[in-house]
Amino acid sequence: MSYPGIYIHIPFCRNRCNYCDFYITTRTDIKGRYIDNLIKEFELSAENNADNYFNSIYIGGGTPSLLTPEQVFRIINILKGNYNIQDNSEITLELNPEDITEDENKTIEYRDSGINRISFGLQSSNKDELKFLTRFDDTEKITTALERVLKCFKNASVDIIYSIPGSLRKKLEDTIEKIISLKIPHISAYTLIFEKNTPLYYHYENNRVYRNSDETEAELYEYLSDRLTYAGYNHYEISNYALPGFESIHNLKYWEYNNYLGFGASSHSFFHPRRWKNYSNIIKYNLSLEKNTLPTEETHTLTAEESEREIIFLGLRSKGVNLKIFKKITGIIFEKKYSSAIRKLETGKYGTLDSEYFCLTRKGSKIADEIATKYF
Repeated sequence: MSYPGIYIHIPFCRNRCNYCDFYITTRTDIKGRYIDNLIKEFELSAENNADNYFNSIYIGGGTPSLLTPEQVFRIINILKGNYNIQDNSEITLELNPEDITEDENKTIEYRDSGINRISFGLQSSNKDELKFLTRFDDTEKITTALERVLKCFKNASVDIIYSIPGSLRKKLEDTIEKIISLKIPHISAYTLIFEKNTPLYYHYENNRVYRNSDETEAELYEYLSDRLTYAGYNHYEISNYALPGFESIHNLKYWEYNNYLGFGASSHSFFHPRRWKNYSNIIKYNLSLEKNTLPTEETHTLTAEESEREIIFLGLRSKGVNLKIFKKITGIIFEKKYSSAIRKLETGKYGTLDSEYFCLTRKGSKIADEIATKYF
């Protein structure tokens, strides 16, 4: 049985990182009002989800660790009171290192509030790279914070960003070796993206920074994948690596085309064939809920063709296109419709087909988006 997941967006940050295009606000003084309305959204949506059973909760942002453990406990407790949350569900909190450097008990209190998995915003172990990313850059305090997390949580993940302009491979190697030495069970590794309407993109347009070449990015990606695979990590999605048994239950829902509910400003939800999105504006979000109205601003019912494309695109980025699920949702036999494409990709050693999945090889994974566009 496939259980849906729950995502909760906490949009508060002390400041905006120069590369970030997520919906955030630095108005941390209105956290209390926002949480009250978040809880109202839980309650207004509960009746429509009375028959659903969930096995993951992901509290992301923004910076969820700006919430107190008491606020986190309140969110989890009210969710459990209104929704069918399975026992032993994965409950993740994104955490920035600076939020626990002054209070060593805060990590323990998060665990006691109901969190059982931490996603730690490391990004890099190099001070110069952190400065470039406009992140907290006290590397000693970051290491202390990470060690505290690992003492409290068996299940923990770190985010890293690579292909930072001007950075040598040695800096990435240092970060990866630190992660391996600490036996961190899960790693999410993202190349630096120059998103429009960010300070980083503005500097790029004005020739103050430059992007690394495709060749450099490919070399760094190959090193990263090889080193982590050699260290025992399963490369289970293009950007994600896990020691056996530590794959993210929640994140896999996106790649395996499972349903999920999103709560909070700018959050997205998906219950096939319908997608919907909340206001990406905290004022509109709050006002809507204070009128006892759900804060939905966009909704879309997928066509059969859209569903087909999405399943393929998401599958090729992870474990592969699940043949059984593909047929169940689309009514199409994947290996029959795409027999010519599969044959070409197998001949070129870009993909393989078995009785359950069509998946990309390591060679094919490097150009997954290109393959999805060209062949499917």
